[in-house]
Parts: sequence; C-alpha cells; structure tokens
Amino acid sequence: MDALKMAGIYTAVILGAGFASGKEILTFFINYGYKGFCGIILSGIIFSLTGFCTLKIAAIKNIYTANDFFKYMLGDFSFIMETIVSIFLFIMYTTMLSATGATLKQEFNCHYICGIIFMAAACYFSYLFGTNFIAKINFFIAPILFFGIILIGLLTVFKRECFYQNQIWIKQAILYSSFNIVTGICVIIPILETLRNKNEACMGAIIGGIFTAILGIIIGLAIFFNYNIATENEIPMLAITNKLSNKLHLASLIIFLLAVFTTAVGNFFSLCEILTQKKIPIFFITLIGIIFANIKFSQLVSKIYPLLGYVGLFEIILIILHYFTCNLNHIKQNTKEMQNTSQNNK
Repeated sequence: MDALKMAGIYTAVILGAGFASGKEILTFFINYGYKGFCGIILSGIIFSLTGFCTLKIAAIKNIYTANDFFKYMLGDFSFIMETIVSIFLFIMYTTMLSATGATLKQEFNCHYICGIIFMAAACYFSYLFGTNFIAKINFFIAPILFFGIILIGLLTVFKRECFYQNQIWIKQAILYSSFNIVTGICVIIPILETLRNKNEACMGAIIGGIFTAILGIIIGLAIFFNYNIATENEIPMLAITNKLSNKLHLASLIIFLLAVFTTAVGNFFSLCEILTQKKIPIFFITLIGIIFANIKFSQLVSKIYPLLGYVGLFEIILIILHYFTCNLNHIKQNTKEMQNTSQNNK
C-alpha cells in the first residue's frame, strides 16, 4: 500500500499544469513527431530511476528533509544547491499560479489575478495543515488524475495530422526529466517519513515513473492527432476537448486544475520548508509568488524550463553516484554486522 501511496504522490507532483494541459508534452516531445513518444518513455525511466535512488538514500541515511539531503550530497557546499532548488521551486510554484490565472481567464473571462490569488490561497492554507494533510490530498487526487487523463486522452484521439521535425528528442526528454526531478524529490523525501514501509515506498517511485510515462503517451496521442489545434492555443488539451464536447471539456478543466493544485501545493510546501529555516515568513513567500505569477504561462514553459533542466541534470548525476556509494557502504556494514553476530554466537 505504501508503494501505491508514494507512486500516487510522485505522479501527482510531476503532472502539474504543463503536463496536464499538454503544453509540456507538446513542447518537449510531440513537436518532434513520433520520436517524441520514445522521449516520453525515456523520461519515465529517468523519473523511476532517480526517484528510487533518492528514496533509497533517504531511507538508508534516515534523511527526511531536502536540506539534509543536499548536505549529505554536497557537504559544506549544500547551500549552493539549496539556493538553486529554492529558485526552481519558486519558479514552478509561480508557474502553477500563472496557469490557474490563464485558465480561469480563458474559461470564465475573469481577471487573470483572480485565478492566481485563488490558487495561492489554496496552497497557503494547505501548508498550514502540515505534511500529512498534503500527502492525503495528493493520494486522493492521484487516481482521479490518472484515470481522468487516460479517459480524456483516448476520447480526443480521432484524426491524424502528419508533421515531422528532425531535432534531438533525447536531449529534450532528459531536460524535461531533469527540471521535474529537482522539485519532485523535495516533495517525496519529507513524505517518506510519513510511510511505515520504507522499502515499499522506494518501489513506489518506480511505479510513479511508469504511471507518468503512460499518462504522457495518452496526452501525447491526443496532441499528435490534433496537432494544429494544440499549437494554436495556450492550453492545448482544453482547446482540443472544447472542439469535441462541453462535458468532456468540463472534465478536462477539472482534471487540469487538480493537477495544477497538486504540483503547486507540493512545490509551495517544499519551498516554505527551506525558506522558513532562513526566517522568511510564509505569507511573504505567498505574496511574492502572486507578484511573479503575472508572467505568461506558455513563456515560462518554453523558455524557463529548459534552462532549469541543465541544472537538474547535474543533480540527477549526483543522486545516482551517491546511491551506488551509499548502497555499497550499507551492504558492507550489514555484512560486517552479520559476521560479528556469527562470531559472537560461536
């Protein structure tokens, strides 16, 4: 059960506005034609591998905060990674606020700032209830997102529009995984402490990566077969469903906003956990987020995310290297303890 809980939380955190809207899937994968689906699968593998390694390290070393995790990996230089990750989390958080503002403006013709304030308030009050509350929210919403995206994605696949771009899809897949991993691990590390079976929870990261790949392929198919509509709109999936059915469009809107919320609250929680140690008030973090969220959503996805990916790649390499070192030392320690026990028994 703990494996499914972690898988649901991990998947929900990764999804977010860019994923559920189809904007990230379009930008990083489907713009490269059918090869983009290979990129989605590669991203799923990276999510699974990095998430598993992160949780294994945390479980072996009893690390349950992002700050302690960075200190373990970088020692005295951990403050550098803390600063970079804080920027990552802030950008991801404000992107979710921006996405809410853009969506409510497009769907209900209300002012852009209304959606931003609504999502910021939801994150603020959720944080006040603590880690367990956020874990329960993500675990509850995750199945809705998973089955909802599959259903909507399959229903929107109805005609093929051919297009081909000869670009490096592998690079885009790695970049996409990298910037999501940076923020994702900051959420799943504290959640690990709330779960009883740590080994099962680690396996949940692998399952979460598989879930993410499946959902990415489903959304990718919908965009691939409705490419012209997708490229002409700020929020591709909502534009596609709007052409088909009002009910389907409403369902897509709800799924999208739920995905935005799970990612926004996860990133906000992790950001506050880091910055409150620096004596920065939560309300101030919320206020600054609202101000910076007035940047166009599509500009954030297409320009800022790739830059973050390069830094995230460095973190992925560090995590994998530390995993092998940590696991090897753990095996040696267990072997030594078993030998000592055996000698004592004799």
